Amino acid sequence: QVELNGDRKKEEYFRVGELESPWDKEALGKALIQEIRARCREVGERIAEGRAQREEERTVAILVRTNLEAQEVYEYGKHAPKYGGSGSIFIEVDTGGDLFFSDPSIDLYKLVLALKYPLNPDCVFNLSTTSYFPGRFDLGRLYGKNDHEKLECLVEELNDSIEACCGHARFAEEGPSSWMGWVERLKYQPVLKVLRAFIGTMRPWDGFAASYGGSREEADKARMYYKRNLELIFEKLAGSINTDYLTLSTLEQYLKIKITTGQEEKAREAMAAAHSSGVRVICSTVHKAKGLEFDTVIMPYGYRRINNISPSSEVEVITDGGRVGYRVFYADKEAAEGAVLLQNSYYDVRRESMERMREETRILYVAMTRAMRNFTFFSYRSVTNPNTWQGMLEQGGT
Repeated sequence: QVELNGDRKKEEYFRVGELESPWDKEALGKALIQEIRARCREVGERIAEGRAQREEERTVAILVRTNLEAQEVYEYGKHAPKYGGSGSIFIEVDTGGDLFFSDPSIDLYKLVLALKYPLNPDCVFNLSTTSYFPGRFDLGRLYGKNDHEKLECLVEELNDSIEACCGHARFAEEGPSSWMGWVERLKYQPVLKVLRAFIGTMRPWDGFAASYGGSREEADKARMYYKRNLELIFEKLAGSINTDYLTLSTLEQYLKIKITTGQEEKAREAMAAAHSSGVRVICSTVHKAKGLEFDTVIMPYGYRRINNISPSSEVEVITDGGRVGYRVFYADKEAAEGAVLLQNSYYDVRRESMERMREETRILYVAMTRAMRNFTFFSYRSVTNPNTWQGMLEQGGT
């Protein structure tokens, strides 16, 4: 049982959002965005009345188990108008190592690839989808064209955007007004200087903020987030590579390794001043939220089984009272399930499953007690397995 904060009744603290199936992503997105907007309105009212002074009292948190779930929540916020209401919702994602999974990092990688392979239509097209060029490209213009014709269409689009940005950029007198002009500049100027000049001209943080239309506050948060983390990437780069001899190939490999191998570097939040007068919305794993508090906690993913012991590595070893239990997992194309398990008599699957249940119970308790005023949990009618967070809450009568 979880004690409620203050003297509030359970129904005032605990909400259940009922849905049919967790696999209906459209319905899940709609329910989640509606819940976020409703709770943000409540927090906003308390802020206006002077009853929410501390940062945690101004924060709505979506708690998840995995980084993939956090990324899904982030996308729901970015495309919030699709699920009802006006304007996107900027959701700060804090999973502990999200810098090289962030938009600034992915956009920079696409920019480097396009500069390195400026005649490759795929690389140039990928660049056109980033925040450096926020206008939507008409894909119909590419149908029926060969690679050379596609490249001409894409470069024409980039040139229009660059020329428009040069009209108001600080680097207008220095920067070329065409895509190939920037490519040519790399032949006689340092890579880092060209990159910084191009970024200063195109101001990708403005393009990123534009995707959060409808709310100036949300756009300001997004702009600050993008700008600060782009600077952080350059700081990490300067600390890892000798920038005096930096090449596009070196930079491409650096970013590729960081992104594809899942290197964990914590991204910077939007500066406190950006949301000091408004509501902050974050998404975090439950483990990262331990020890923190938030006005509202929303948990949309409680349907996954939590007692099944799936192999986390090729060899698992447990010790108990001087006895050693082991389990070996390896792939086998001829096996019925594509895998083979070998284990000795000291590896107790039932015991390990029960220990997993106890650990998941503790994690659920941590998640619920992060909420100061409101806790919302999504329940799915098609989920009947009791060995889930949803099942645990239903059995507990919460």
